[in-house]
Amino acid sequence: MSHNPVEVERRIRERVAVDAQLLLLAKLHLTEHCASELESQLTAFAVSLGARLAQPVVIHPSTDVEVAIATTARYLSAQIAIGEAVWALIAAGILVPRSEDNNKPRLHAQTSICWR
Repeated sequence: MSHNPVEVERRIRERVAVDAQLLLLAKLHLTEHCASELESQLTAFAVSLGARLAQPVVIHPSTDVEVAIATTARYLSAQIAIGEAVWALIAAGILVPRSEDNNKPRLHAQTSICWR
């Protein structure tokens, strides 16, 4: 496997995907672990999938590039799935956004109330 950063980034992008199963797991995670801090739920969900995001992603001949690619792509996929799950659960009336400033568009939401 090439250690070329451009090639590694391309391979990570190719592997980032959210399928129906991952979205369902994200929704299940959110409904079982409601908390006011969504960022901590993203981290917990990613950890439950065995995914992590190193900052920065280090590509070096001494590292297993395939493992770095897989765990980084899985983390990014988990991040996207949590975002999609939050908005799907809000639309379904299961999560209620609690931010004071909900009228401004943004890509994340803080939640604190779960309806079961």
